[in-house]
Amino acid sequence: MEKKVIALIRTSTIQQEIDSQREEVLSLILADGYSMDEIEVVGEKGASAIKMDEAYLKNINRVYDLIEQEPIKAVYAWAIDRIGRDVELLQSFRKKLVNSGVDLVIRTPSLRLLNPDGSANGAVGLAFSLFAEMAQQEMEQKKARFMRAKKRNSEAGKANGGAKNIPFGYSKDANGYFIINEEEANVVRLIFELHNSGKYSLNKLALELNERGYSHRGKKFTNYFLRMFIKSTVVIGYSDIYKPKTGWKVKRIYPQIISKEIWEKAQTVLLSNQTSTYKGTKHYYLGAKLLKCSSCNSNFSTDGNQYRCKKNHHKVPLQQQGLDWCDNNSTILTAVFDGMLWSLTKEKHLNFLLKEKDVTEGRNKKQIEINLQKIAALRTEIAQLDANRAKWLERLFASQITDKEADAYFARFDKENADKTNAITNLENENLALQRQLDSLAELSYNSIIKLAASLQVMTDEKEMYELVHQYIKMVTLNRTTIDGKGCSILTFYFYDGTSETLYYFSKNRKQAIYKRGKIDKRLKYAFTDSEGNSYIPYDADRLERDKDGKITEPEISSIRITDEAANKIMTEELLRQREERNK
Repeated sequence: MEKKVIALIRTSTIQQEIDSQREEVLSLILADGYSMDEIEVVGEKGASAIKMDEAYLKNINRVYDLIEQEPIKAVYAWAIDRIGRDVELLQSFRKKLVNSGVDLVIRTPSLRLLNPDGSANGAVGLAFSLFAEMAQQEMEQKKARFMRAKKRNSEAGKANGGAKNIPFGYSKDANGYFIINEEEANVVRLIFELHNSGKYSLNKLALELNERGYSHRGKKFTNYFLRMFIKSTVVIGYSDIYKPKTGWKVKRIYPQIISKEIWEKAQTVLLSNQTSTYKGTKHYYLGAKLLKCSSCNSNFSTDGNQYRCKKNHHKVPLQQQGLDWCDNNSTILTAVFDGMLWSLTKEKHLNFLLKEKDVTEGRNKKQIEINLQKIAALRTEIAQLDANRAKWLERLFASQITDKEADAYFARFDKENADKTNAITNLENENLALQRQLDSLAELSYNSIIKLAASLQVMTDEKEMYELVHQYIKMVTLNRTTIDGKGCSILTFYFYDGTSETLYYFSKNRKQAIYKRGKIDKRLKYAFTDSEGNSYIPYDADRLERDKDGKITEPEISSIRITDEAANKIMTEELLRQREERNK
C-alpha cells in the first residue's frame, strides 16, 4: 500500500525512550483517519538536532525522499524542536513542505501548516517561525549551560562524560573526581623511566611494553599512543583544552603522577629522537595536508577510502589522554576529493602556462620578495625574544624574580617563539611553491604547453600529480549545509595566486554530484536554481579511483577547458596519439 503520511520521530540521545513519542504521534495520525499501512515512520535513535549529526540529517533527507517518491499528504511530529533546532533549517523544511503541498501537523503546540483547501495558513506560518526561534534559543541556552558546567567540572578536577574521557593512569571516585589508578600509574611511571633512559625509540618502547605484557586498557601500545601520551601534560596535573570554533578554553585539573622535572626531560628526549624518518610513502593522496577542519583547523587525513579530521579520526585515544579532540565527523570520499583537486589543478596549470606567463612571473617574484621581508622581520622579533629571555634568566639567577614568575614568562616566550617559527615555515613553504611555478615557466613553447596539457589528461603517476596539486593549491575548507533540503558539502579551494574556487558536492539525492555557481544554459543537463535564486551548473570533475594495489587508474572524465580552437585541436590530436601508443 502507498504511504500517505510520515511520522517524524526523533530522540536526541540513545538513552531517551522513543516509544512515548511514537505512541502519541501515531494516535494523532489514526485520529485523522489514516490506517497503519499508510504511515511511514522516520526516526533514527541518537539523532542530535544540536550537533546536526549524520543520524539527524538522515532523518530529514529520508522525509524529502519520501515526499518525492510517494503521494505524501502530511508530515506529523510531536513538537517543532523534534524536527530541528536551527531556524534556517526549520524554515527550509517548512518551505519544502508548502511548495510540495504537504501539510505539517504538530502535536505540541497544536499546529497545522495548511488550510483544508491546501493553501498555506499565514497565522500558523507566523506561529511556526516564533516557535522555531524559541527552539533555537533553547538550544543555545542548553549548550551554554552545558559548557559552563563542563568548565566548572574540569577546573575542579571532575570528569566530564563516561569512561572514554578518563586518561590512562586515572579513574574517578564515587563523586566523579579524577583519582590516580595506581595499577595504571605504575605503567605510566615505567613508560617515562624507560623513555628517559634514552635506550628506546618509541617503536622499541612500544614493543618492550607489549612484550612485558603491559597494555593500555586492553590495547597494545603503539608509537602514536606513546608520542601523544608523553607530550601530554595530564600526568603532571593539568591539560589546556581549547576549541577554536567556539573559543571555549579551560584548564582541566588532574592528580599529578610524575614530577615536572621527569616530564621536561621526557620532552627533551622526545625532541632529540625526532630525526627524519620519511622514506617516501607507498601512495600519495592528493589532498594530504590541504583540507582543513572548520572546527579545529587540523588537517584532514585519509584511510584510503575517505578523508576526515585527524582529531576526530583519533578521537578515542585523544580523549583517553585528556587531549583536545574534535567532534567534526564530516567526511568526503578520497576518490571524489582527489578528483576535484586534480581537475582544478589541470585547469590552473594550463591557464597558467598559456595565458599568464608574464603576469605570473612578475606577481610571483613580488610576492617572494614580500615574504622574504616578512621572514626577516620575524627573525628579528625572534632574536629580540632570545635577548629578553636572556635578561629574564639573569634576573632569575640574581634572585630578582621567583621561579613561578620565570616559568610564566618562559611559557609565554615559548609560545611566541613557536608561533613566529611556524609563520616563517609557512612563508618559506609558500616561497618554494611560488618558485616552482617560476621554474616551470622556463623555455616552454606554445605547442609543448598544449602537449603537456594532453599528458595531464592521462597522467596516473601519483607523486607527480601530488606535487603539481600542491604547487597550485594552498588550502581547502569543507562546510556542511543544506540546499533546498538536500545535504551538501561546500568546498572552497584557495590557490597560491590569491584566487579561489568553490564547488558544491551532493553525495546523495542528485544525479549529478558536483556543481559550481554559474549561469544556466538550457543545454546543460542537471543544472538547477535553488529557492533563493542561486544557479548551479554541473562540474565534470575527475574521479580518481585506485586499483586493488592502491594505484590511481586513468580517469574517465576530463575537466580541462581550452577556449582557443587551435590549442584545442593540438591537444585532442596529442591525446589520441598517446592513447594509441598505450594500446599497442
